[in-house]
Order: sequence, then C-alpha cells, then structure tokens
Amino acid sequence: MKNFYKTSVTLLCIVFLINHINTFAKNDYQNKLQSAISTPTKFIQQDFDVLSYYPKIHFVDIPNKKVNAENTITFVWLMRTDTSKFYFHLRGLSIDSVFYNNKLVSYDKVGDTTSATYHFEITPPKLDLADTVQVRIVYHGSMTNEGGVQAWGGVHYQDTTLFALGVGFLNNYVCTTEHWMPCYDHPSDKALFKADFYTPDGYTVVSNGIGSLVSKNNGISLWRYNLNEPVATYLLTFVIGKFEKLTFSGANIPIIVYANSQDTIASNYAFKKTPEMLNYFTEIYGNYPFESLGYVLTKLGSMESQTMINFFKPLVFATYSQKDSMNLTAAHEMSHQWLGNSVTPLDFRDAWLNESFATYSESLWKEHILGFQSYLLEQENKMTKYFKNIVPLEGIIPLYDYPRTSATSNYPTTIYYKGALVLGMLRFKLGDSVFFATLKSYLNTYQYQNSSTELLKSFFEEHSSQNLTQFFNQWVYKVGWPKIDITLNVDELPNNKTILHSVLIEQNNPSDWELFLDLPMSITIKKSDGNIIDTVVTMNGNALTIPFNDIPIDTVLINKGNKVKTLMQLQSYKINNLLSVQSNVPNSIHFNLYERNLSISLPEMKDEIQMKIYDYLGRESFSENFYDKQEIFINLQKLNQGFYTITLINKGNLIYSNKIILQ
Repeated sequence: MKNFYKTSVTLLCIVFLINHINTFAKNDYQNKLQSAISTPTKFIQQDFDVLSYYPKIHFVDIPNKKVNAENTITFVWLMRTDTSKFYFHLRGLSIDSVFYNNKLVSYDKVGDTTSATYHFEITPPKLDLADTVQVRIVYHGSMTNEGGVQAWGGVHYQDTTLFALGVGFLNNYVCTTEHWMPCYDHPSDKALFKADFYTPDGYTVVSNGIGSLVSKNNGISLWRYNLNEPVATYLLTFVIGKFEKLTFSGANIPIIVYANSQDTIASNYAFKKTPEMLNYFTEIYGNYPFESLGYVLTKLGSMESQTMINFFKPLVFATYSQKDSMNLTAAHEMSHQWLGNSVTPLDFRDAWLNESFATYSESLWKEHILGFQSYLLEQENKMTKYFKNIVPLEGIIPLYDYPRTSATSNYPTTIYYKGALVLGMLRFKLGDSVFFATLKSYLNTYQYQNSSTELLKSFFEEHSSQNLTQFFNQWVYKVGWPKIDITLNVDELPNNKTILHSVLIEQNNPSDWELFLDLPMSITIKKSDGNIIDTVVTMNGNALTIPFNDIPIDTVLINKGNKVKTLMQLQSYKINNLLSVQSNVPNSIHFNLYERNLSISLPEMKDEIQMKIYDYLGRESFSENFYDKQEIFINLQKLNQGFYTITLINKGNLIYSNKIILQ
C-alpha cells in the first residue's frame, strides 16, 4: 500500500473519490445550499479533494514564533461547476499572495475569527480548466494558538521548545493546524505531507514521517520531512528544540524518542517497553500502518500526531519516579496510530471512536503484561473514575455527538472512560475471537480512510452475524447507565449460617432514561466451604430473579467477577431473611446503606445502644456505643469489601441484626 501512495496521486484521488461517494453515500450537493463548507460536526462533500501539502517554513524568530512561509496545496476537482470554490483555513497569520497554477489570483475571507467555519475561498479562473491544481499560499507572521485560559491547540513556545498541537479543547473549530499552515483543516480530507523547515543552526526539527537534516548554509539549517501515507491535518505537528535522539529496538521498526539531554535517563526508563508495545498492538490490530514511529517530549500535553507523538514531559518523570514502566499514556497514544490516524473519523461527532479505543487499549496493554485480572481491575478503575470524577464535572452525555460546553469541551473525558467500558462489554458480547478478528479486519479494510460510528456498527454486525442496534443505541447514542438494586433472599440460621435461595436484580433508572437490555450481570458467590461460583446472567427487563440451590454462603458480590466489567451503579443491596429470625426487632428501626454511609433510625430507643459489626468469619470489625441517639450515622470507608453482619444490643439483648455487602 505504501508504494501505491508513493507512485500514483491520481489513482489515490480516484480511490478517495470512490470512498467518499460509495462508502458514505454523502455526495449530496443539495447540502451545499445549506452550508458550503464542512463544520467540525457536520461533513459535507466538497467539489475538491486535497492530494498533498508541501509547506516551506522559515523560522525567523523561534521564541516569538515568527515565520515567513509558503504552502503548496495540490488538489483535484472531483466536480467543478460555476459555483465551485476551493476553501482553505488560516488563523492568526497574514496572507501575502495566492497563486492558482502559478497565476496570481484573488481570494475572499468568509466570516470572522469567532466563526467555526472562518476560512478563505478561491474562485477558480474560468480559463483554467485543469482537473489537478496547485494552489500556493505565501504568508507570514507570528504563529498563534486557540487562546483562552486552557489554550492547548495551536503553536506554543515553552521550555525552550517550539511545538504545535493539532486540536483545541475549547474552541469551536477543533482543528488547529490552521494556526501554522494554510490547509483544508477538516478530518474528512486526508492528504500526503511533505515539509521543509528552515531554522538557525543548532536546533533539531521533528515532524511527521521520515526526515533529516538536508543542508546547512549561512547559519541556516534545512530539515525535510516526508509522510508517505495520507494524514488528517489535525494529526500534523512540528517540534523545534535541542534534543537528544534515543532509539529503542526490538520491533519491526525502531522507535525514536526525542528528549532534552537532562531528560534522557527518565526517558530511557519510561519508553523501554515501547518495542514490546508495538509488537503487541501489531498482533491485535494488524501491521503497523506507517513507516516510522516516535515520541517527542513537550511540556503541555500528549497528542497522537501521526508517526510522531507529542508526549507530556511531566509524565515521563512521574513514570520514572514511580518505576512504572507500563506507561499507559505511551500505549494510549501508540494505539491511536491505528485507531484515529490510519482510520480517521469523518467528523468530530465520532471522536469517541478515537479516544474510547485508545483508552481501552490501555486496559488491553495491562492484560498483555499482567493478565486478565489486571485488565478487569483497570476497567473497574476507569468506571470508578467515571462515576466519581467525570459525571459530576461533565454531566451525563452520550458518546456520539455530545454537547460541547466549557464543562465537556471538544474532548470530554466521558468518551475516554465510558467508551472504554462500552468496548469491554462489546468484547464480552461478541467473544474474544470474533471481537479481535473483526476489529483487525475493520482496521485493514478502512486503512488510510475515514470511518463513522454507523460504519463501525455495520462492520461488526456483518462479521459477527449479530444485530447491534440495541447495543449502540443504549451505550453510544443515548445517555445513562443501569442503576441496580440487589436483594438476597436467604435463610439466616441460628448457628450463624446463611443459606442463599435466590438473587433478585432490579433496574430502577430515572424516568427519562430507557431500560438497558441484554445487560450482563456478574454474580460472584463465595460458599461457606471456600468454593467460588462465578457466573454472568443476562438481564432483559426491569427485574430478574436468579434461583440458587439453597447453598450456604459467606459472600455475594455483584459486578466483581472474572469475566466482564459492566457499566452500572449498585444503588442498594438488601438481605431478605425468609425465616424472619429478627421478628423481635422493633418496627420503628429503619436501616439504609448508600455508598458506604450507614444510617439507622431508632426513634423508640432512649437508652444505651451498642453497635458491633462482624466480618464473614465472625471477627469484630467495628464497635461503638451510642447514648440516647435516635439516629446513628456511620461511615464504613475503612472496612474492606465483603460480607458483614451488623448487630444492635440494648440492655444485653440483641434487638437488631442485618447483613450488608460492601463493594
């Protein structure tokens, strides 16, 4: 495939045209009457297809980000009418002149910088009927970034390093390569990339693809980079600094890390497993789709730029100080080379496809190194963070076409963590062999192309022979998760033994959420003899009762098994004693346990009450006396997860006994 792209841009154009028309069936030019240019969240087929970019950038003042530059854009007219125009984006830089096939032409500015579709447009000369066109844009100025309190996308000078990041978090246009290079800055139009960077001697330039120092002349160094596979503009980068070059071998291609000299010891440790990482991802995702792979340390954040990953420098030192050679962020960004870079979303409504798969790849990498239990634990940690940290901040949003506010941004954390859990459930639903074989085939089929949620769904349906409409509707397109109440129906015998008859699972979601169907529920039972029952049942309604053969038990755990981690919240856990051994308990005692906060109401109690809590082995785990308390509140955070018995004693008599589960 690489030779194909090197030798025939014309054939490339034809293939991409077929892809646009046949794969997406979006060649609907009536859309152009509503909006002439694609928005970040709405792809509209254009009359043109960009084949390549070739910027030549002279950095005249690196700390102040000043450049004199030009960019040659080669594109082909797919369809040319009297109203056809060529569009390009550029922000914060001044245009000196524009040439259309070497002829000076005029251009128009459309909108202002507050618009998500702020751009420039060129009307093709009527006498120039060429299908393949070169537009050369000459420009200059100081490169900028998205601005604001969380400026991320665009060009930065930090820590003596000049670098570019390809997307913004809080801007309304998302792609930020337009802050340093005129381009059609939309993920739907992927193109080849070649670049010349002119810097003062003594600097190293890092960019996409394979590059080298070409020449030195009068104190100016020329660095040239060439990327031989199509790239979305938001995945382009350049980094200029004074770097050491570290090489890590052991995979099919060497992995190069660029770091300042004082960062090399930490970098050698942090990236030492990357060859094994590349071999593993090649095994599960297919052949690595590009010719090179590297990381370059910058001080603002990590970004999966194609073949040259911008890596957050403080993470390198955190990894080194904690002796954590797992380096999940390196795995996350590497997996993007397949999931996001080779196969790219058509527009940013589908950004979850990138981030969910990359975050799920972290769990898979842990599974590869430490085993399946470590994978499940990583998935559980992601679920805990989602409910504890992300939902309170971002609210309850879908994975696809989520709202873009200051709380959620262009890349809400929901699509990372919830998405990873959803993919884990899809893996369980389809089974390992079907899931991984289908994913590898999908990545091979759409290599160097664009995809969408519907394409992914259809592909998995075709290759698994399963209807996934319900799955995608409830987990991807809609909001929420199942809220579960558990009731154990037991006999509590006088000899402190508990006999399990059945487990009742109830789904009690908010009224504006739909019922979650085909829901895997993991039930783990530790029997009195120490044996474990680990099973998964499927819930397809409001309630499900699972009978058990009157087995003596110590502990019953929900969603803690060894097969799947389900995105769900356990609202309540109750034990229903069928023998009613607590018939002497005053009716006025009310008990509630929510997220390890225990409350007991005792309105009729006026004397001393002694509370004791025992673990499943009968060992005392908690004891406290209360005087004239009509309401008892206890936080049980310090207790380990498991099965406990709570007792209340008044004047030497047991007045209350109940069993609880802590998860």
